[in-house]
Amino acid sequence: LLLALVGLALVALTVLAIIRKQRQLALPVLWFLLPTLGTWVVSQVKPMWVTRYLAPAAVAADVTLALAIVGAARLAEQVARHIHWPPSAGSAVLLVLAVLTLVLASVPLRAYLQRPGWEDWRGAARYVDDHAQASDGMVCYDNQWGCDFGFSTYFQHAHLDPAAPGAFSWATYAQPDREAIFAEAVAPAALARYLAAHGRLWLLLGHYTSGAGDWQAAVAWLQSHAVQVCHIVFSGDVVVALFQTTELTTRATQC
Repeated sequence: LLLALVGLALVALTVLAIIRKQRQLALPVLWFLLPTLGTWVVSQVKPMWVTRYLAPAAVAADVTLALAIVGAARLAEQVARHIHWPPSAGSAVLLVLAVLTLVLASVPLRAYLQRPGWEDWRGAARYVDDHAQASDGMVCYDNQWGCDFGFSTYFQHAHLDPAAPGAFSWATYAQPDREAIFAEAVAPAALARYLAAHGRLWLLLGHYTSGAGDWQAAVAWLQSHAVQVCHIVFSGDVVVALFQTTELTTRATQC
């Protein structure tokens, strides 16, 4: 919280300086900073630092960048006059910066166009709702990056278990070692105890490649120590898998 306040104070001083010297930059800079910093501050309490939440700042970022490029071109013209360069120096700088900006912007744009799609939390949650039983165990990973919020937002009947390994709580999120605590959701030893207590275990994965836990080891352990009833990948890399102990295979319910 202290770091956030210090950061906001520094940004406020920077914005004031811009307003005094470059008034035309004030609106786009504020437009860019407010949603970005607002999302970051809120994410210190509730995980929500997701790209799509920064969309309101995208236009302002483009406008600010365009003004910066034009400003650099004007500065180049002024320098050219002092050192007796051709008057077209400013136009050349403008062209180079514009081309460089387009090239650099194409890199993340390509990654964005190749992504599998937005996270289908709704479809994944509906599937679990339709097939879960009251006695089932339910593990969600990675809760540091909002797996539980993604599923619980759309659950109608199912509920995440607060006693599950790596379960989310505000107290846990406030801990400095929260990443290691949330990684318990994919720790084989913790899964062994939890599976033994419930017999059927749902493994819900969302934003799971960002954390410190070895989710691949968790899946491998469950596949070798339990029966995999189903494994479904939804868009946006959201995964729903159901496992059950061998004692329940005679009355298994297929997904």
